Amino acid sequence: MNSSKNMNPLGGKELQIRLGGAGGQGLQLCAALLTQALALEGKHVSQSQSYEPTSRGGLSRSDIVVADQTPVGFRLPPGSAA
Repeated sequence: MNSSKNMNPLGGKELQIRLGGAGGQGLQLCAALLTQALALEGKHVSQSQSYEPTSRGGLSRSDIVVADQTPVGFRLPPGSAA
């Protein structure tokens, strides 16, 4: 991938990805593999994960932020509550 191009197809230099589903679907593994692959491509990556304490069927979510340069982090959209 050419690092001179923007990561985000909308023109930004940062791409935020949210994966969500039910526990037991392999979502956290998918997020970890995607994060690792992006890091191996030389991208700066942050990942957070959230899941319910149930073993299967509970809510599972992973957020990934990818950028060509640091800093990479999670930000709330303007006007949203913390």
